Amino acid sequence: MNHSQRETVAHGVIAATILIGSYMLVVDRLQGRLNEANAQATTLLTQVRECESLRDQVPQMTRNLGKAQAQAEQIRRDSAAAKNDRALYASLTELATRHKVRLDELQPAAVSSPPSQDEKFKTPSLPGEAPAPAVEQALAYSMVATASFSDIADFMRALQSELGYSVIRSARILPVAEEAGMVRATINTEHFAFDVTPRAAVADQGAK
Repeated sequence: MNHSQRETVAHGVIAATILIGSYMLVVDRLQGRLNEANAQATTLLTQVRECESLRDQVPQMTRNLGKAQAQAEQIRRDSAAAKNDRALYASLTELATRHKVRLDELQPAAVSSPPSQDEKFKTPSLPGEAPAPAVEQALAYSMVATASFSDIADFMRALQSELGYSVIRSARILPVAEEAGMVRATINTEHFAFDVTPRAAVADQGAK
């Protein structure tokens, strides 16, 4: 091989090396872009699947929301009795009249566990359950009622079933000596109104 041929071969090798280097550089760049595109595609596919899963859950979530709103509204209605002292007094006297019970005494009393000013009155909840609603307001009454035993029994049942969240804390029943067939009951009741405002809404109001 003469000198001219050797130079031609050398130039060809150099050119081939440059071409191979350029090709590898282009391939590496394309490979990098392909890897990035694959990663983005994987992320987007995951997001799409999550969205599809949420879309499938929307009907059930909507039903659950409707149930929760209905329960909250029922709690508000049942809490109404304890939110108005005068209205509750009137309800107690009306209930006694309806059950043929004479109220010899009816007066406000101290609540055994009054709501605190900071956290109100938190009621306990079982493990795994949503936190129980806080007591927004609590009222208590002490009364002395006279009637037949059966009427007193019906009256006491009605106290706990017809006046929202009401409980009888104590009751003492004695016969009335001067009135045959009659008994006199000393009854202490407590009445609660629950706060069902969503915690997020409370936090938003506090931040303003």
